[in-house]
Amino acid sequence: MRSPWFAPFGPLATVATLALAVLPGCPADPAEDGDGGGGGETGNDTTGHGTASGEGGTFGGSGQADTSGGEDMLLPARNISIDLVEANQGVAVDLAREGTWLGPAERQAPILQNRVALVRALYVLGGGWEAREIEAHLELRYPDGTTETKVDRKEIADEAFIGDLDRAFFWGVEAEKMVPGLEFRVDLFEVDDAMADTAEPDPPPSVPQGEGFELFGIENSYQVMKVVVVPFNYDNGGCVTSPDTSPETMQAFEDHIYMQNPLDRIEYELHEPLSFSGEATAFGQLNQILVDLRFEEGALPETYYYGLIDVCMGGLGGAGGQANGIPPDPVNPDVAHARVSSGLWIDLDFSRETIVHEIGHSQGRAHVFCNGEEGGPDPSYPHDGGVVNEWGFGVIDFTLRHPTVNKDYMTYCHPTWVGNWGWNKVYPTILGLSEWDADFPGNGKPLDDDPYSGSLLMGWVDADGNHLWSTVPGGLAGQPLVEGESIEMTLDDGSTREIAARVAPLPDTPDSYQILAPIPDDLALTFEQVRTLTRVTQGRRVPIPRADIHEHHRERTVRRRPDGR
Repeated sequence: MRSPWFAPFGPLATVATLALAVLPGCPADPAEDGDGGGGGETGNDTTGHGTASGEGGTFGGSGQADTSGGEDMLLPARNISIDLVEANQGVAVDLAREGTWLGPAERQAPILQNRVALVRALYVLGGGWEAREIEAHLELRYPDGTTETKVDRKEIADEAFIGDLDRAFFWGVEAEKMVPGLEFRVDLFEVDDAMADTAEPDPPPSVPQGEGFELFGIENSYQVMKVVVVPFNYDNGGCVTSPDTSPETMQAFEDHIYMQNPLDRIEYELHEPLSFSGEATAFGQLNQILVDLRFEEGALPETYYYGLIDVCMGGLGGAGGQANGIPPDPVNPDVAHARVSSGLWIDLDFSRETIVHEIGHSQGRAHVFCNGEEGGPDPSYPHDGGVVNEWGFGVIDFTLRHPTVNKDYMTYCHPTWVGNWGWNKVYPTILGLSEWDADFPGNGKPLDDDPYSGSLLMGWVDADGNHLWSTVPGGLAGQPLVEGESIEMTLDDGSTREIAARVAPLPDTPDSYQILAPIPDDLALTFEQVRTLTRVTQGRRVPIPRADIHEHHRERTVRRRPDGR
């Protein structure tokens, strides 16, 4: 339990309540998240709630009045105290607990700059409480010394409950105001002057106590994700389809990725469609095409490619999506081939959850146990049943997510969201990849024009022995090899090379796995001299038809950015 008011099921805040308080001018569409359905989002009008760069919504207006300069006339509230103050940019982060400000070491997750935040204050009522209006002020002090006060006034009749916005004070802080060095304080005041005749509270209901401010604790962050969605036009005789790539659907995909990842910004691109003729039997077929495509196009090594296809069925090879492996070191240019995944177009709710799930694998995340069908679940996940365990908040759709109704997005349950554990898991991955960006402050860790250490032979094999092979830029430094697994190459001059290989299961498809073997440097650019290849697996020899290998060599180097920088 996160707080004394936590309850597994109970009253839930509606997006209408939140929107009316923080987003004047946008339509209020009542929706609750907690009915076990579509996460409380389907049908909500989010037009205008987010920008094309995914920077979140706009707060302000009613319930957010600036009352700077008038607080010396206000009466500290009687018989009520502040217990919990939290900021939520997707996951809950406590700023104060039991009325005491929390330092950086006590925070559950980092707070990001340039990202919308919901701030909530929960209270405790004294004995004999009389229902009445109380005014709560969130005062912000910016690094230049200017201040702003946001106000929430409401009738207080019952104890606070963290799942009901009518039973907590809340304010929205706009993305552009979330800056490092921001300070805050929260104070509760009486509305009825008649309370002046009662004894003043000692201590007053304030965080922090006294006249000062405390740090909000915003990171000097630069967290960016680059995602390219590649739709497939599918033609398999009786099934001729194209997935939904309407602006509304693509915005929903982009928003879902942004809301559940610790991002300042998302760079999202819809690729021109590719054609797929004949029967698709496994996601390995799509992922091989995408691996080739990302290198052919000179994509930045930090870019995620995601394929979207409609095959007229609810599954492909026993799954709804699949990533091209789970990289053991996701912050490494040599695993760019693993920043590839694909999934089915079924409907909006399913497919936007799938893209978040599959990109999660590409970020290095394993499954989380929920319904028992998740292969290879992460044993370190701390919450039973895959629950996220704390209240989440969508910074674009302005919807609260219930901590036990919603399961981690790496489960096979529904609806899904992200908790602090998952947020913290991918934060360093996103940061590490962001440091390669040419615009990273201080230039980060810029990569060479050719950031790959070598070339790899990459194979995909399913339970029936079907296989696909490619050569791709990359390397295996620091990755575990498997004893008894190797690739044997016979060259034109009759000599033989045997190369140890890495074999690892592929996520989401039972009994399929990936084989990776480094190609010797003297062969990497002239693979034509390799006459035959054989996979040696635990003493068995399995020929690899030379003509089956899709070759992609390192002379096709990447550019740093599409604009040439």
